[in-house]
Amino acid sequence: MRQVLRPVLSLLLVLGLSSAAQAQVGLIMAAARLGVAAATLAAADPQYSCKGPGSYQLNAAEWQPAPILVTNGNLTAGKGKEAKQFGLDEVRQVVVRTDTFVVVRNVKFPGANAISAAPTLGRRVWRHAQVELFNYYAAAGALPMLRFPDGKVLVLPLKPKEYRAAMLKLVGDQPKLAEQLRGNELEPVHTRLILDTYLRWKPSGFDTTASFAAGNEPSK
Repeated sequence: MRQVLRPVLSLLLVLGLSSAAQAQVGLIMAAARLGVAAATLAAADPQYSCKGPGSYQLNAAEWQPAPILVTNGNLTAGKGKEAKQFGLDEVRQVVVRTDTFVVVRNVKFPGANAISAAPTLGRRVWRHAQVELFNYYAAAGALPMLRFPDGKVLVLPLKPKEYRAAMLKLVGDQPKLAEQLRGNELEPVHTRLILDTYLRWKPSGFDTTASFAAGNEPSK
């Protein structure tokens, strides 16, 4: 699926689409919309967990190998009587098989005016010098979460209209992306492609001022 989606969407963002390609992308986006259209952010998903062999790094500590169980609330390293449990405030990073989880702070959630200093777990999806993309697992589903070089973290909404409004604040100075976001063509599933396209156009990175401005949230 990824091999098909990336070239199609690259054409969408850079060159525009022929009528046949538009129909194909429409089918892809319709499928993605089914999973996110009715979703709303409530809180971290208390049922989310990832388990398996891996390693963990506490704050100011070295990596330690162990069987891992990581959730949105804590980390359990080891098994049975040897198991140790840590709160997210004690944890820096966790690796479970091929997945990397990072504990971030200074997070702005959709609908919030203030930035939260609480430790928040994200699974890293993509990494660039100017931004890291994570999945934040909420009751609503997997929300895109962005961490910038200054340490601030932005969680994006799942509802397409609100998502596009939030992304316009971040990448709206790129003419083609702005045009696409003002239409109905881009949704949360396209976040990595949008970020990559923007950084190819502007390698110096993002102006996040509008994204973190208090009292300036997308309309419901």
